[in-house]
Amino acid sequence: MKKLIILSIVLTGQALANTSFYYYSKTERLKALTELYQATKGRYALWDLKLINMEIAGDDVFKKALQIEKSIDNVQGPMQKATANLEFLDRLKKVIAEFKDTHFSLRPLAPTPVITNGLKLKSYLEEGTRKIIISAVSKKLMSLNETLTNRDYFEKFKIGDELISVDNISARNYLSNMREFVSASSGTFRDIRAAESITRRNFSYPAKNYSDWKFKRTTEEGIKTYKVRLPWYADKVSRRDANVYFKANNFHQLEKTYYSWNDELQEWNEDKDLNYIGFDRFAAPKGLTEVEEWIDSDDEVIFRSGKFLKDEKEYGYIQFFAFTNKDLTKKDANEDKDSEELEIKHLFRKFVIKLKKENIPLIVDLRLNFGGNTQIALENLSAIAKSGDSYPSRTVAYKTTPFIQSLFNTMTDDFSLLEYPEYGDLELIANEIYHAVSINKEYTNLILQSDPITAHDDVKGYELPVVALVTPYCISACDNQAFLFKASERVTLIGDHANGTGAGFWGNNFHDPSFVDSQFIFQTRIPNYLFGYPVKTEDRVIVDSDMGMLIQTNSENRPVEAHILFRDTSKTFTDQASNWIEKAITTINSI
Repeated sequence: MKKLIILSIVLTGQALANTSFYYYSKTERLKALTELYQATKGRYALWDLKLINMEIAGDDVFKKALQIEKSIDNVQGPMQKATANLEFLDRLKKVIAEFKDTHFSLRPLAPTPVITNGLKLKSYLEEGTRKIIISAVSKKLMSLNETLTNRDYFEKFKIGDELISVDNISARNYLSNMREFVSASSGTFRDIRAAESITRRNFSYPAKNYSDWKFKRTTEEGIKTYKVRLPWYADKVSRRDANVYFKANNFHQLEKTYYSWNDELQEWNEDKDLNYIGFDRFAAPKGLTEVEEWIDSDDEVIFRSGKFLKDEKEYGYIQFFAFTNKDLTKKDANEDKDSEELEIKHLFRKFVIKLKKENIPLIVDLRLNFGGNTQIALENLSAIAKSGDSYPSRTVAYKTTPFIQSLFNTMTDDFSLLEYPEYGDLELIANEIYHAVSINKEYTNLILQSDPITAHDDVKGYELPVVALVTPYCISACDNQAFLFKASERVTLIGDHANGTGAGFWGNNFHDPSFVDSQFIFQTRIPNYLFGYPVKTEDRVIVDSDMGMLIQTNSENRPVEAHILFRDTSKTFTDQASNWIEKAITTINSI
């Protein structure tokens, strides 16, 4: 039974009268964790593949977690109970992170506050060593900091300063601690996200309201180090146990929520009022001209196009932040006129046609694309296909779970899924699912999402060079784009690698891939279908009796490696990614 505790005491000198919250008792914690275990084992399309490919035994992961939970007794006292709640959520996050799947993450049903100290950190590899540097500083939060004056803010921090330690814990060890909470299909993505979490996160809260930071800076005079004490700022949210924790520890709580985590897009939504000075990963690369930006209904830039000019030669540029099939409108369009609304696939084709007429090569920027509709990845390849060429489509497969069987039971007589985007030949997919079920096969045969991809009728072939920029922030449908580009041999990939996801989400109005425990503590979305690398074949179905082809083609934890290795450097963050564009232009001119 859920317990409400009533506080009428003084914690750390601050009165918290008539405050109540829901405490997770051992019984409730065990029940919620057991339900998560059962739901994951019953729905997770990668359950078997994680064991085969990664030696991640799901049963062992959850049995170990349950054993730990059984050893943790109930506590008494409001502060102890608030702390216990937050620590339980942290343990759950770690459990899910053990599956090493970017798509499989967990969030509290009642959002936990974000803490920040006003610094943004980025990481990159230099000669095999991961460095963590300051990429931006919030002028607003620094002005609130009683230990620094506004003048100190300009003198103390410089973009590119390297983190040495936090509270006398080395940056390397602190990064390692953060990695345990990050759901990631590749080690590089885990490191990147863990580094960002050092100064901004909604988990693993510190026990005190400040931390001591040590940085170093390389100058012409040599290496200089400095120390600074920065307070933690916590969002004020409606989550009572978190507020008790922060008030008891005298955290500085902000008047509004400055950050919110978008679980679907795997990104933070930020309040620009914090006035960050430094690198902005969503800003246009340095030197881009003739810029057009297209936004969604939330005023977020989804598609950007423009040109670069170097040595009197032009280069087309397109940047995707997501693959949505919804209509977009041009940013800053005249509101007095009817603004044009277009889908991404139309915008992409329209720009390619323009480049074709002007005989200009193309740079496709996938460095920060959180995914979306995978059909767009196929459409994009068709838009830049050379006339007369054909390229293999991506593969999909389905684990015959009750969820998937019931989902396909909602198809209409014309084999369409209600309120669901087109994902290929649904009649073919349904037949493969029914066939697998009829012979008690756990997975379907491998299915090609479409026929071989050829030049779109509107473009009629684009013959000029194309390069694409990729990083581990190229996730999900962007993973699909990366491996379609690479398999086609049409596009040269520049970067490190894409994220490495290999399972996604199917659902409709009747079947939500999300799972909420019966105690209403947390929510997660469980990946329920598989996708992977293309196969050159004229057949739409590849008979796969022993899962051999499925294991071979599935892209989970197998990131798409770039043709040309190129990674972030300090210049990426100090010069707004100009080094990436320079590399792209040099590569185009060598093709």
